[in-house]
Amino acid sequence: MAEIKIEKKKPIWPWILGLLVVLGIILFLFYATNNNDDYMDDTNTNQPVMTDTITDNSNATYNNAPSSNTTTEYKPSSTYLVNVQKSLNDSMKLGTDSIYTAKAFYNLANASASKAVEMNLYSSPALSSLESDLNQFKSAQMGQEDFSKIDLKTLSSEITAVISEIQNKNAPNLDKEVSNLKTLSNELNSSTDWTKQQKNIQDYLNTSYEILTTINY
Repeated sequence: MAEIKIEKKKPIWPWILGLLVVLGIILFLFYATNNNDDYMDDTNTNQPVMTDTITDNSNATYNNAPSSNTTTEYKPSSTYLVNVQKSLNDSMKLGTDSIYTAKAFYNLANASASKAVEMNLYSSPALSSLESDLNQFKSAQMGQEDFSKIDLKTLSSEITAVISEIQNKNAPNLDKEVSNLKTLSNELNSSTDWTKQQKNIQDYLNTSYEILTTINY
């Protein structure tokens, strides 16, 4: 009689165990990847967003380049021009109130020098001359009464020279206006009382303001 051999089935549990291990590895890699993506998203969320917005520089200062002979610091020229405009709003004081008038010229001088620095006119002899006077005013820590001692004739000549250089470089279309400004500056007289030059003083400040404002935009 022939012997019947019964083949034993191989156990399937090692295959099941192996499949579970593989699934475990896949799940581990999946969740690890997701967690890393979430971390990157959180990191990017906390980063500042760079936009093309215009920054307010009203409190900024401009330093002269190393090639300049001075270390004068300025606010933006637009800031000084606002102060000049305030002086022009009460034009009846110009020429009659010596301190008020001198402050208007002082602000105009700063506006002119600041604009020249913004336009990179560092090697300008006219700017150096104007800055020399401005630095003397600042180092002296001028009080209210000191403003009335400013020589408007000299200061206006220096301001006009700086404005002329700014105009030559950046606004050749304003040649006629600058020519008129030079005439107004020449007509100012240090030996004549300011009260007798009120209209000329007003015209000079107005014309200077209009030129710088036009160049400023």
